[in-house]
Amino acid sequence: MSRLVACAAIFLAALSVLVPAGAAATGAGSGWGSEASYLGRYHVHILPASSASTGSASRQAAIFSAVVSACQKLSASATRPTGGELTLFMREVKKGMPLVPSAILNLTAPAGNELVYLTYLSSSDGVLHAKINGGAFVGPVIGSFTGRRTGSDSIFATAIVEGLAPIEASYARFSSTPQP
Repeated sequence: MSRLVACAAIFLAALSVLVPAGAAATGAGSGWGSEASYLGRYHVHILPASSASTGSASRQAAIFSAVVSACQKLSASATRPTGGELTLFMREVKKGMPLVPSAILNLTAPAGNELVYLTYLSSSDGVLHAKINGGAFVGPVIGSFTGRRTGSDSIFATAIVEGLAPIEASYARFSSTPQP
């Protein structure tokens, strides 16, 4: 696990201790707006990874940095998502309790698909937030999702998923119903 991913995991673990489990699921400011404004299916368009410059590093450091960068790109190319689909819907967490917004994010990569689950959808000052769980909706928190609406049927967001580089993507809604 890279240092960046380890730091993100530690931050998310600390955040989960500070935010009560049900805090984002109910009450004012929860969710992403009216259900009709966001529920449905979205195409995920992954943006190209940004490249870092070496700055004024010495020649040896620049060569070493280039080799490390090339190795990271080679190993990440099999796991870097190329697209996917996001499905947002309402889910029953506990029988008799109000439904809560949730999502399934299916990321497509050359090495195969990565399926993650978005829970605790909330918003503040126009920023959309969600926790990313692995394995199931009740699985361990393995990342975060942060974005903004860029139109009535579009979202721009960054997903940080354990084991992957941060994923910047645009999400375009193609169906207002979650069912295929």
